[in-house]
Amino acid sequence: MHHKVDLKTISTIGVETRENIVYTKDSDEKVLLYVHDTAGSERFKSVTCQFYKETDIACLVYDVTDQDSFYHIGEWKREIENNAGDRRIQMILIANKCDKTNEQWRISPSEGREYAEQNNMKFIEMSAHYKEDFEKIDDIFKEVVGKVIAEGGGTRTNSSSVTLHQGNATDQERSSCLKC
Repeated sequence: MHHKVDLKTISTIGVETRENIVYTKDSDEKVLLYVHDTAGSERFKSVTCQFYKETDIACLVYDVTDQDSFYHIGEWKREIENNAGDRRIQMILIANKCDKTNEQWRISPSEGREYAEQNNMKFIEMSAHYKEDFEKIDDIFKEVVGKVIAEGGGTRTNSSSVTLHQGNATDQERSSCLKC
């Protein structure tokens, strides 16, 4: 994953798609991820739902300074599960904006971690402003991608490559989907 912070970002409208190559943690297998960054806004649900059917990994992102974004995670999780068909989607819960002061936080780290554990999700706290946090999320992606492949997910393009798809949502409340 690449790290670049643009302080003048605009919210995703509809869906943005990009490709990333990662190597699995255990086997060092080359994997092409199609990352679909989906808007977390209600008005884009009809557009974003189509991406869940092919998804292997979903990243659900909430803003630690916005309680509502955390409470909407359950809705996004159900939305993904209801539109995934027979697919078992690996989910990663991401607490974003962790660079804010403790006084600004509305969701404690333990609340996020507990929710992730109860829902069988990986959990990470991060800030888009810190390169080290992107390295941490890279490690989680490698681990989860390896798990998806081990369980038969993804599309094998040749003997040494696998293709995955992933999706995302907005800064306030994100839903990311990866198709392996």
